[in-house]
Amino acid sequence: MIDKRELLRWARVPVDDLVGHPDLKIPLRVCADAAEMGRLMAQELVDAVRTAAEAAAEFRVIIPCGPRVWYPVFASIVNSERIDLSHVSVFHMDETLDWEGRLLPRAH
Repeated sequence: MIDKRELLRWARVPVDDLVGHPDLKIPLRVCADAAEMGRLMAQELVDAVRTAAEAAAEFRVIIPCGPRVWYPVFASIVNSERIDLSHVSVFHMDETLDWEGRLLPRAH
């Protein structure tokens, strides 16, 4: 459980001081823009898929509905490098709910 005072202290850290800040409990990387974040997300997923394949292990991943900027990048890498996804199981997070937990329309 996170202490409320500790959370408020973290929230007060200026954005320019976030990376490498000693009070943060998890690693943080800041991307220049959504495109850079998408490339990073796609490449890290490809790397994890490859690592599992090399270990002959099943790979399970939870994919968020958004942001979607990394989807085309991931598909491009998988297709151009002919990466086998037969050992990958995908679970879609929040696929039927909006940000308030309401069901999405079927046409969404």
